[in-house]
Amino acid sequence: MSNSHNDTKLFMLIGLLVALVLAGYGYWFFSTHEKIVEIERGRYSKEARKDDYLAWKRYISRTTGANVEQLKSITALDPTLAENSVFFSPRLQGQLTTRDREHLMLWLESGGHLITVVWTLWDEEDEESGDPFLDQLGIKQSTFSEDPVTNEPQAIDVSALGEQAPITIAFDPYYVIDASGDHIANAISDDNGTHLVQVKVGKGLATVLTDDSFWLNWNIENDDNAYLAWLLANQRPAQQIWFYDEFRATPLTDLLWQHGWPALISLFISIPLLLWALFNRFGPLQRLNSTQQRSMLEHLLASGRFHWQQKKPESLLQPVRQQIARKARRHVPQWSDWSEAQQIDWLHELCQLEHQHIHELLHASPTKEREVVQLLQHLQKLEHQL
Repeated sequence: MSNSHNDTKLFMLIGLLVALVLAGYGYWFFSTHEKIVEIERGRYSKEARKDDYLAWKRYISRTTGANVEQLKSITALDPTLAENSVFFSPRLQGQLTTRDREHLMLWLESGGHLITVVWTLWDEEDEESGDPFLDQLGIKQSTFSEDPVTNEPQAIDVSALGEQAPITIAFDPYYVIDASGDHIANAISDDNGTHLVQVKVGKGLATVLTDDSFWLNWNIENDDNAYLAWLLANQRPAQQIWFYDEFRATPLTDLLWQHGWPALISLFISIPLLLWALFNRFGPLQRLNSTQQRSMLEHLLASGRFHWQQKKPESLLQPVRQQIARKARRHVPQWSDWSEAQQIDWLHELCQLEHQHIHELLHASPTKEREVVQLLQHLQKLEHQL
């Protein structure tokens, strides 16, 4: 019994020691290690890769309770429901026809809220920016000729939007909007200049920004970017928020005519002239007063002149070379099976001509009229020797 009792005590002692070691190790581990949560950004979904503003749409829909829909055309905006609507379009430059501009102005005057971005610079000499719609609103954007004050995100005053505490936004520091003028209702600025202005249009409001990269999927979660989107969407209570980002590129034909019409006109004139120079030209038939027939020599001269003008001297040389080959086969039936070197060697022994000279007679392609005549003369001599 004593041995069994001693064994029990020994096991209990060992178990206690193991428990103390584990407890000590656990205490050391948790006192020397800190739990850190790391967020690994995965790949965007297929929908997010197609739509850079998907996060903006879902955030605004969830936080405002408004219905966010894709607008198919500007004329689909209903002016009778404008007072309860917000229209966000990142790119309006070059997208609006005259009819679209008139309809959008009517929608704004009826109480709608437009949020858009200016992508053109104001030209002081022409007094326009190239964007008729924003020119109509009096928006003048410029860029820094030197480095901006800072490139870092800045705390900006947004009390004009109903928020008293400053928010942090990283606007593009190189672009600013001229906020002077009575038509500017509100302006949001940082140390570099004004980046957001609001213009009243009838009962409505037009908000214009220098950029919106902070609202893209990859950036909206940073700083107070999402909160700025919420402030603008809630500046006027809205039940419907429209989004429009259909990019319609200017047709290539319009761009070519607008910027390269002199070159196009020159091209249109050059094509007929080029065709006229390349192709054969046949004039009207002329009657010959003389009934005398042409001699064979005249036909040969005319044929030779024609081939030369068409840059086909081979047509003049080939018949003589073929005649030489036919006569050579009479002497040597296996002529056609011989290599070029064997044929030249045989002609050398027969006619006592240099190898190089024979090679030129059989294969040269002269480019000058004098060379063609000389080559024909030597070929004829070679033919007579056979």
